[in-house]
Amino acid sequence: MKKLMFLFFILFFSCKKEEVNLIDEVEETCDYVVYSALISQYGNNNPTVIVLENSLGDITWTRSSIGLYNGEIDSVFIGGKTWVHSETGFISHVNYNFVRLKTYSVNDTPSDGELFNTPIEIRVYN
Repeated sequence: MKKLMFLFFILFFSCKKEEVNLIDEVEETCDYVVYSALISQYGNNNPTVIVLENSLGDITWTRSSIGLYNGEIDSVFIGGKTWVHSETGFISHVNYNFVRLKTYSVNDTPSDGELFNTPIEIRVYN
């Protein structure tokens, strides 16, 4: 149910559609670049992703320690203009190069293996 609500959120609040001409076509415009993916992680391996949409650039995901994963890209994440969201765990914008995703077990301790095709979205606004 959470994943369905997340997908509805993405579709409902995605790019604005502007009518270019009544006969021709509808043009999409965005005030941001976006990275949407499904992220999975097992054992002590680095996370893997299925990228759904990417106008941001390639993000390299690594496992830093138990339940702690970094998404790295060169100087893209702008303070005050970066929005991050994940259905599982806690995700935060760290600096211009990193976002960090933390996952926890049911007893609230850091834990690996909590991500399986978990939706994640990162937006950087103009």
